[in-house]
Amino acid sequence: MENFVFVIILLMTCDFILSQQSRSARKNPMNVDSGKEPGRAAFVLADNVVSVKSKESEKSKFYRNHNGIWKFNLVTNLVNRPQDYYKVSFSDKECSTIRVPFNWELKGYDTPIHIP
Repeated sequence: MENFVFVIILLMTCDFILSQQSRSARKNPMNVDSGKEPGRAAFVLADNVVSVKSKESEKSKFYRNHNGIWKFNLVTNLVNRPQDYYKVSFSDKECSTIRVPFNWELKGYDTPIHIP
């Protein structure tokens, strides 16, 4: 009976220690890619059958790579949003820059949200 109680206590202790380690990994905002596949597009338009079969989507005339440096402006209140941002005359001098693709929360623009 003493051995049984000892084994139960040992298992509970191990479970507690292991669960604490996994919780700390979940709370780490830099741990965003564990357990998931790399990002990808669901589909890409092709201009001919040959480019579809070759799976070289970058060679299609419809292909656009949006990775790079983007202007970025995060507001916490809708009233503070830039007006007429879609117009050519809009000045983006107040906007900061951010590399795309990336998560803006990890660049300090907002609070990282993780599901525990």
